[in-house]
Amino acid sequence: MKKELSIKRLSDDNYLFEIITMHKEIFIETEFYGRLIYFDDDFKNYFRTILSDKDHYVFGIFSDNDIHGFIHLKAFSNTLFLNNIFLDESIRGNGNGTNVLKEVLNSAFIVNEDFVNIELDVLESNFKAKNWYRKIGLTPSIISHWYFLKKSTPLDIVNLYLDYDLNGFKGVFLDNTKLGTIINDSSIIVHDLKVLDYKCNLLFIAKITGVPKVSNIEFLQFDSSIRMNSKITNVLKTMKDV
Repeated sequence: MKKELSIKRLSDDNYLFEIITMHKEIFIETEFYGRLIYFDDDFKNYFRTILSDKDHYVFGIFSDNDIHGFIHLKAFSNTLFLNNIFLDESIRGNGNGTNVLKEVLNSAFIVNEDFVNIELDVLESNFKAKNWYRKIGLTPSIISHWYFLKKSTPLDIVNLYLDYDLNGFKGVFLDNTKLGTIINDSSIIVHDLKVLDYKCNLLFIAKITGVPKVSNIEFLQFDSSIRMNSKITNVLKTMKDV
């Protein structure tokens, strides 16, 4: 690497504040800023559980003993899902991102589990990240779209209620089913369109695959997510040649 970096798997919350700040920085100057779980006050408690979960792999990226980035992978059967990768400006460039990912995918934590595939979602608007993932061998598959939603005539469903889910986030529920996640009492991430009958002044946002066909709901698209994937061996081979 052009700059001396070290990578360490994290299992405690010693760098929790820094990593939460980095999550937020990923979405600066996007419509997602302030509207995802990373911005919710309850995210810090949720991320503590992630750090101790055997199916999650969180690595800190260090320079001069200070943390300057992180990688978060989650295991699904034989697949690793790359939730987030972040390097701050002081270590960005010079092939550092490629070298860091290469080192993580070659680490004993990963290799000993015999993972086969790697997947991730990247925003259509994040041109640099999208091009980098293509460069290291990932190919696009599914495209989903992000919308702001508004229902023309919300119903007055008295059975809708607020509660906390198993991860500690506040949401809107109906008959023990979570319809949406409330982010800091300012927006709602929609999991089920029924949540639009929750009468409030909050902003509703949703990720939808395919073309929405609901006549009494206004869908205003503001971005898209691209699912990309590849064999881990292919990505490692491609990164070797980059």
